[in-house]
Amino acid sequence: MKKQVITSRIQIGAATILFLFIIICLAVFSLLSISNAHSSLTFSKQHSDFVTKYYKADAMAQQWIRDLNHFIKEGDSLSKAMTKAIHHSESPASIGIKFHNKTIQAIFSLENGQEIQITFRKSDQKIIDYTLHNSKQYDIDQSLPVFIGEPEE
Repeated sequence: MKKQVITSRIQIGAATILFLFIIICLAVFSLLSISNAHSSLTFSKQHSDFVTKYYKADAMAQQWIRDLNHFIKEGDSLSKAMTKAIHHSESPASIGIKFHNKTIQAIFSLENGQEIQITFRKSDQKIIDYTLHNSKQYDIDQSLPVFIGEPEE
């Protein structure tokens, strides 16, 4: 009988497969991390642009209110003081005025479809509302059929 010589080989198959799997997982996670960082950077830039535009419009509105109070103290009526304050502002084209029965509303437009609305009470010439509103109406897509629970016949 022949004796079989058993040689001991290092079995690296399982270790190699495990190592390759770990490397592939790390590569996928690094790509996901880079994608997430890029998305965060894009969002941060957009948010920064919005905040800059908002505070510019807010500063213009605050300056307009100071001018309005100055013209009212000089003895002008509220509507006349508003008109003077508009002409005195940096960009009068971006300011709108709406007259209502008991209130007057000043509107300062932002570039992204939003506006700062300031509402004054005519009787005591005080600010009663200072808010940010959407000026665009968004159309909701109603074209998809929605199941309402009744079976088709």
